[in-house]
Amino acid sequence: MKITDRFIGYGFTKQEYIHLFAAWSVFFGEGFEEKDPEKILLEICCSDLSEDQKFSRFKARFEQFTYTQPEAG
Repeated sequence: MKITDRFIGYGFTKQEYIHLFAAWSVFFGEGFEEKDPEKILLEICCSDLSEDQKFSRFKARFEQFTYTQPEAG
């Protein structure tokens, strides 16, 4: 599944949000939203919040921890 399709499926349609998710996916790897150890990012994505609320909470949670970049190989 394409990155854009995945996040559109979560209810994100604003181009600026999709661009950030695509960039984060390139840097942090496919399915990065599922790598949150507490699964909070995925819960936010699947919630009934508005798109703006989802993005605001997603970004705040995302900034609380750091992923290690996938090994090139």
